[in-house]
This record gives sequence, structure tokens and C-alpha cells, in this order.
Amino acid sequence: SQPLRAAPLPGEIAPSAAEGDEGGSGGKGGRERGLIIHRLLELMSGEPRPHPEEILATVAATFQLSPDDPKLKAWQGEAMNLLNDAELAPLFDPTHYLRAWNEVPLAYQSPAGIVHGIVDRLVLRENEVLVVDYKSHGHARRENLAELAAPYRRQLDLYGEGARRLWPDRRVRKLLLFTACGGIHEFTG
Repeated sequence: SQPLRAAPLPGEIAPSAAEGDEGGSGGKGGRERGLIIHRLLELMSGEPRPHPEEILATVAATFQLSPDDPKLKAWQGEAMNLLNDAELAPLFDPTHYLRAWNEVPLAYQSPAGIVHGIVDRLVLRENEVLVVDYKSHGHARRENLAELAAPYRRQLDLYGEGARRLWPDRRVRKLLLFTACGGIHEFTG
């Protein structure tokens, strides 16, 4: 017969939503590009690695596109370039790490609230953990990475704190991988 009084829920922090990340270019086209490139990288860097045509068919069906769609083929080429780039081998070549995971859900309690998000790729190495977030900005060039990366610092700091809690004995490195140019921006501190 008395009103039920519930304690207030803790604040919720969703790192990627807080930055308004729309897959790089904003709008529907940028969002589609971002979602598709993320999915391609997820499938192409998984173990075992399916055949590229199988991946293309899966992604085409998921996004209701033709496997022959020129945009889809271009985005697949962009993802393949990343996986074949010798500079990026520590992120994608299994001989360079102990284990790697794609699309890793992360949730933990912080003083500011509950942090939850999905890390694009976590790479576990002997003495370090690489927290990798993909950014599919079509206009990314190695010359403008610091400028493009700046709005994502808080997101990567929150992801980095989650990784630190999982692997307190390892160094945590926070990386943004800009897919259009294959450039990496690392946040330190």
C-alpha cells in the first residue's frame, strides 16, 4: 500500500555513443561505410579465416547489397589492404600475438557510472594489450590523423581502463586505426 522507492540507477557511459561516431563521415553513407568496413575486418581477421568470396557474400547479404556492388568491393579492398600491410601485422598476423578478439563487449563500474561498449579488436601480446578502435573516415590521411583522433581520446581512455582491469600485469596501448589510409594514432597516458 506504500509507494516503492527505488535507489537511483548509476549513470551509464557508452564511450562510442558519447562521441557521436557515425562511421567516419557522418550521415547514412558514412555510417554504412563504417558498419561494412567494421564487419569486413571482423570476419577477415577471425580464426579460421574464411575465403574472401564467402566473406563478401555474407556481408552483402547482411547489408542487403549485391556481392558485385562497386562500393562493397572497394571497401573489401580497403580491409584487405589493412590485413596485408606489414606495418599492421602486430594487429592482424597471429604470429605477432598470443590471442586476439573482435567486437569485444566491455562493461565495468567507474566512479562516474557504468561504462559499457564494444572494442573493435583486442590483441593480447606477451607483455601488452592492444586496444584497437577502427575509424573509417574516408578523408583520413596520415597528415591529419592527430586532428581526426582528438575527439576519440575519452572513448579510448575508457576502453583502455577496461583492458587494464582485465590485464593489470600488462601495458595497455590505445590505438585508433584509420582504415582509409592504414594510419594508426596512439593515445599515450
